[in-house]
Amino acid sequence: MKPPMIFRAVLVAVMTLLLAPMAGANEAAGANEAAQAETQAQKYSVATFAGGCFWCMEARFEKVPGVISVLDGYTGGRKPNPTYRQVAKGETRHVEAIRIYYDPQIISFEGLLQVYWRIADPTDNKGQFIDRGLQYRPVIFYHNARQKRIAMRSRARLRRSLRYKKPVTVPIEPARTFWLAEDYHQNFYKTHSIKFRNFRYSNPRALFQKRIWGRDLKLDYKKYRAPKAHNAMLRTPSLTGRL
Repeated sequence: MKPPMIFRAVLVAVMTLLLAPMAGANEAAGANEAAQAETQAQKYSVATFAGGCFWCMEARFEKVPGVISVLDGYTGGRKPNPTYRQVAKGETRHVEAIRIYYDPQIISFEGLLQVYWRIADPTDNKGQFIDRGLQYRPVIFYHNARQKRIAMRSRARLRRSLRYKKPVTVPIEPARTFWLAEDYHQNFYKTHSIKFRNFRYSNPRALFQKRIWGRDLKLDYKKYRAPKAHNAMLRTPSLTGRL
């Protein structure tokens, strides 16, 4: 026998009240992380990459020793304060991107690029994996002349390696205004872990990485630290990482 309409209405109202604090806590966690990262910007170096879905990019880079924080956002276009819906529809010329604050004494910009090469497809300028459209195209954004030189040399070495059957065409562009994504997207892999895992398992990104990089997929971070940071790295729990 179905419960009376009034009972069902009360039940729905009670469940909504019980679940609301959990959703609010998740959004608050994302907002707090974003605020903390902006404060840290004064202390650390910054890097900006686009490589398709920013949830996947953020989840990987936050595991890198020396990375202080990672923010999800939009950049590369001209529309101010874009929304996720606008960017996803391709209305803004922005790309989904991440902004990384990192300690260059522990991980160099070249080290971050080595992580980037292992999680993006630098041969596909029309999207990344299951995310199609120019709003998901890969881009390396440089913040100064030194980053530009390092990125260009790193891309040239990757091209000479002949690792890919297609040409490595990822553009290297000057950094523009970075617009923070909505709180919902910050730390998505933590605050919505089940949904993120389901999305990740349906994404061919991981299979592509293993096929292209094989044994080289494992990255030794010790090669990409400043010499005087040796002792700091020894105190880091993990010196190597697997994608």
